[in-house]
Amino acid sequence: VSSVAFANSGMTNVAVFDYIAYVCSAARIVMVDVSNVTTPSEIGEFGDSVLNGYGDRCAVNTLGATPFLVDVVGQDSGPEENLAVFSLANPKSPALLAIASTQYSHMENLSFFTNSVNNYGVVTTSYITYSTVNGAILSQTGDFLVFDFTNPAAPVLLATTVAGESNTNLKP
Repeated sequence: VSSVAFANSGMTNVAVFDYIAYVCSAARIVMVDVSNVTTPSEIGEFGDSVLNGYGDRCAVNTLGATPFLVDVVGQDSGPEENLAVFSLANPKSPALLAIASTQYSHMENLSFFTNSVNNYGVVTTSYITYSTVNGAILSQTGDFLVFDFTNPAAPVLLATTVAGESNTNLKP
């Protein structure tokens, strides 16, 4: 139908809330107004100082009292990734709520669900190791993580499910 050009870097994914497409990349999150799909327009960007070129994937949670966006962020100093949580109380002006550290890396998919009291985020990790000699896959590794986002400013890891006895077994 249409397109809009803007500066962004690396792979991106898109999360939509309140007619705003949040285009998440390694360096920043660009906001695109998509209320009229024939004339989308960039309305701003944020996250530069938090992502520092290590942003990965993002998702929006609209299930709680206040919507928020979570971006998975890598670190310079190690393999662990963090969860950068931004309030979308004002969707055109996201505010950083927290940078929650985790002991996990290779976080791939993030989705949310809620019950009558709590707000949960479910994350899978997934990666392979392979031979640099012949390219053969040596192992596939992954975990299933559940975080409590009832207070988005202080996410808490609740549970981890690991399939198999070792990291060489098939995991989710």
